[in-house]
Amino acid sequence: MTLRSLVASDVPILRESHARSGFAYLFPDLESPLMASVRVVADGDRPLIGLAAEQILQGYLFVCEPMPPVEQYAALKWLEREMIPALRVKGFHEINVFLPPSLYGVFSSRLRRSFGFVESWRSLGKHF
Repeated sequence: MTLRSLVASDVPILRESHARSGFAYLFPDLESPLMASVRVVADGDRPLIGLAAEQILQGYLFVCEPMPPVEQYAALKWLEREMIPALRVKGFHEINVFLPPSLYGVFSSRLRRSFGFVESWRSLGKHF
C-alpha cells in the first residue's frame, strides 16, 4: 500500500464508491481550487480509501449595537445580497454557521424562515 496524491484515474473509482454509499450529497469536484488536499491510500494503481479536504465558509455575525429586529433583519438581508454574489465569484456555493446552544432555538428558526438556511450535517472539528 502507498499513500499518494489523487490521480485522474482515481476519480471514477471514488465516484463509484460515493454512489454506492447512498449519502445524499453530490460528488465533489476533486479538482476544484477549493480542494485544499486530496490523498488516497492505494494498492498499486487502485485507490482503497481517499480523503478530500475542501475549503468551506464559516459565517461570523457581529452585532455591535442593539438594533430593533426590523432594522437588524434589513441589515442582514443587505449583507446577504452583497456577499452571496461575491462568494460565488470565488467558487463558493455554501456558507455554514455554527450557533451556540443558547441561541440555537430562536436564531436557527429565523435563519431558516428568513434566509433559506437548512439544517445540514452535524459537525465535528479537529484543531491542529
